[in-house]
Amino acid sequence: MIDESGRIGYVNDALAGILGYSAAPLTGEPLLRLIPERLRGAHQAGLSRYLQTGRRGIPWQGVELAALHRDGHEVPVEVSFSEFAHGGRRYFVGFLRDITERRAAEAVLEQSRQAVVRAQEEKQLFYAEVIRAVTGERLSLVDPARLPVEGQPALEVDLTYPAGCTELRRGLEGIARASGMPEDAAADLIAAAGEAASNAVKHAHDGVAAVFTTSDRIVVRVSDRGPGIRAENLPATILLPGFSTAVSLGMGYTMMLNLADHVWLSTGPQGTIVQMDRRIRPGDAEDGFLRAALERLGRE
Repeated sequence: MIDESGRIGYVNDALAGILGYSAAPLTGEPLLRLIPERLRGAHQAGLSRYLQTGRRGIPWQGVELAALHRDGHEVPVEVSFSEFAHGGRRYFVGFLRDITERRAAEAVLEQSRQAVVRAQEEKQLFYAEVIRAVTGERLSLVDPARLPVEGQPALEVDLTYPAGCTELRRGLEGIARASGMPEDAAADLIAAAGEAASNAVKHAHDGVAAVFTTSDRIVVRVSDRGPGIRAENLPATILLPGFSTAVSLGMGYTMMLNLADHVWLSTGPQGTIVQMDRRIRPGDAEDGFLRAALERLGRE
């Protein structure tokens, strides 16, 4: 217990013991004796502000601070206190809990969390390189910040309801026709975009599709806030036709790879972004590398 001048009026053995003291020598001492020097100015300023507000009886609960041990080291504590008046003076009753063990456990937990995050990132990087090589660099597994953003916005469609898929296909058909894209190339892009949009509607939420045009390409981006694809499922989800898990749900990436010129994929617990493009005037060259790789994986 302290008075409004900040002097200790009473302290029990348990609290004194946390800080390396016996109770008697602390009685009458300023509370500042138990506060690290780096925090004393903030304590004095805070006490003055509190006294000036006149907020009598309002308790403070669970504030984490540092107390000063008798030997000079800091002890992390959780402080709760309330105020009362007696004889025309204001007093504060405080309770301190030593949270050293809790802080240590939190530090271990944070280290473990960081280790898991690093392992996941390394796993995803490995899979990204494998997928890039197997698909002949036609599919890029990237972070959201590395998705290429280019072209002029031509269409945006809300995919939170099934009719959004139809709206995307019709809008994309008109954009492709206006650009001069051949009908077969346009049909491929519309089918690939429809597959991505359909899965965003069925298996995720907050889906959005956007279409962009450049001088030589049409770009479609479909994003959602679903559960994403687990790193260990990425190779099979992307490379094996018909593969399905509870989270991938047959996303149809093999079809998208066959119908689009390039596909970018960003996926994680926050959601999935699929971006694909198609040249407006496709060349005559056939890219047989992907088809051969897929057939080999299917045989194996």
